[in-house]
This record gives sequence, C-alpha cells and structure tokens, in this order.
Amino acid sequence: MSEADRRHTFRMPDRATVELKKMTSTEQSLTALFPPSTYDQLLQQLWLTDQEIDRQLRRLEEQERSVGHCLRLFSQKLELLAQAACRSDTDQKTLAIDLSEGGFSLQTDTPLSIGTRYALRLRLQPRGIPLVCHTEVVYSHSGSDGKMRHGFRFVDLSEQQRLMLIRHLFQLQAEARRQQHEANA
Repeated sequence: MSEADRRHTFRMPDRATVELKKMTSTEQSLTALFPPSTYDQLLQQLWLTDQEIDRQLRRLEEQERSVGHCLRLFSQKLELLAQAACRSDTDQKTLAIDLSEGGFSLQTDTPLSIGTRYALRLRLQPRGIPLVCHTEVVYSHSGSDGKMRHGFRFVDLSEQQRLMLIRHLFQLQAEARRQQHEANA
C-alpha cells in the first residue's frame, strides 16, 4: 500500500465539536481547562459499558445464536436512543475535520503557528464522547479561498481515549464502506 493510500485509508472525514485553548507558559492541567461534567463522565461510562456488552454478546451469540441476536437488537436500539439524546444535548456547532489515530486537521479563518500547543476537547459525533488531551499544530497551509488548514497531533491521549478513537474510526470506515457498497449496488 502506498503512503498516499495508507494516509487516505486511516484518515477519515468526520464532524466534531472542537474546543481549543492555547497553552500558556504555566502549564495548566486539562481538568482545570476542561472540567469534566457529569454528562461527560456518563458518556464515558456508557462507552465502557458498551464495550463489555459487545464482548458478552459475541460470546453469547456463539452459544445461543437467536438469543444473542435478539439481545444485539436491543443493544442497537439503546445505542440509537443514546445517539438521539446526545444530539439534543449538544448545543455547540460541529466542524468538518479529517480524523486519524494520530491527530486531526480542520479549516479555520485564523492562522496558527506550527509548534503551538493547545488543550483540546474534541467531541466525537454522534455520541458526543469527549477526547481531552494536549495537541500541537504540525502544519498550517493557506488555501486559495483564504482559509487556513491546520493539522494537529494528539500529544497525550490516555489509553482509554485512544481505544475510543480507534473504535470510532473503525465505525466511520464501516459506514463509508456500507454507503459505497449501496451506491454500487
């Protein structure tokens, strides 16, 4: 696989709410900049519970296919309800981003300096699960329309956040393949 194909495969277009706060010389903690709300903690707990449910459903489907299938349908129904609740609770505007395991890029009207560090809260849609970490500007390009495209790398994602991000990227890839398959059918 060529470098261009690899980058395209693992970089997915997405929408997210993005909050960036420039880091000052005195390193502030992420918790001070983005205090975790009860809602954020609930979303993260739902994600962890979802992981365990998926593991248990796979095991159950191996033993009792029809029962496992029925429970998977209930799980999907709950997932849709959770997504609907997240959509109604997010009052911030989502932005178009390109997302990968190592970072993301977005378009802005404002130039940013390469090497500048920011505190980041990125809410992945549709579930609104927040990724909170430090990030650094790794590139900044000016487009012909006067807008700037900035690339950011994640500096210190926790293992749990990295796993949430990877799962989110896999879901985006599966959805893109499903849509491509339907368009070709």
